[in-house]
Amino acid sequence: MRWLSLALVLLLLMPAAAVAYEEEERHMGSPEHMGMGMNDSDEMKYMKEHRKEVREEMRERIKEMMEERKEKMKEWKERMKELREKEENAYKKYHEYREKLRELKRKGMINETLALEMAKLHVTNGIDVAIAHLERLEIRVQELNLSANLTEALLTKIEEEKALLEAWKEEINKTTNLTELREKMKEFREDWRKVKTSTYLIAWAIAAEKMSNAIEKAKEKAEVIRAKIEKLNESGYDTTKLEEAYEEYLEALNRAEEKVQMAKQYLEEAIFAEERKEAIEKMQESKETLREAMKEIKEAIKELKETFREYIKTVRGGEE
Repeated sequence: MRWLSLALVLLLLMPAAAVAYEEEERHMGSPEHMGMGMNDSDEMKYMKEHRKEVREEMRERIKEMMEERKEKMKEWKERMKELREKEENAYKKYHEYREKLRELKRKGMINETLALEMAKLHVTNGIDVAIAHLERLEIRVQELNLSANLTEALLTKIEEEKALLEAWKEEINKTTNLTELREKMKEFREDWRKVKTSTYLIAWAIAAEKMSNAIEKAKEKAEVIRAKIEKLNESGYDTTKLEEAYEEYLEALNRAEEKVQMAKQYLEEAIFAEERKEAIEKMQESKETLREAMKEIKEAIKELKETFREYIKTVRGGEE
């Protein structure tokens, strides 16, 4: 995407510019830099060569960082593919062993050893689905331009939930009979609800960031729309209605952006909440706010398109 490329270039330019600044500072106190022992011609020549060296260094640094980013994105893509296959395979086995358990019950074949094994496989594969999903969310978080605090909080939460699920897999596999397994499952359910809440929180945090990016992209496209309206106006067309629709569109984008920021705040409060109940309440507030933001965007785009269609019809009718 063009907007993503622009954002990446800006991010890359910042450390490169810092390198250039440090290089400049290293030379600031030198006699050569201060012009001592140089005539005007030599000083100009030195400054020109120095700027050229700095530019070359910046270009090389940017090139290196872009290559590193490209390689990292490739690794993430391959890893996402592996995790998706892992999740799908675990999900398939989860249902497969559930059906086998049901079949045993239907046939009245109550072999406890076999039933225990099937039940363990059913549960642990379900846990594997959740772990793979968390690992995919982990990559999504790393891809996004979230704040450092939020990124750290989300990645920490993901690691904690993965460790918790792995521990429960071990506990379940240690059970020696169906009664013991049932007791373990009762204990597991509360932790499972917490993991589900965390997963939803992380997913909504990603959705909120994607919506922020969508609004940013819409604002960039708005400049193209403005240019078209100005061109029509310069050609002698009455663009009053288009300008009004355009301003309403920008206002709607700004309102949506404010709501997304509010939703992000709710999500941060939910992520750092000590009680699950509080986290769920904040997450619900965030979801509702994000939905309102999406509605604002959709309606704004729809109204702007309709105004343009009506305007085109009117212009064509007048020309005929």
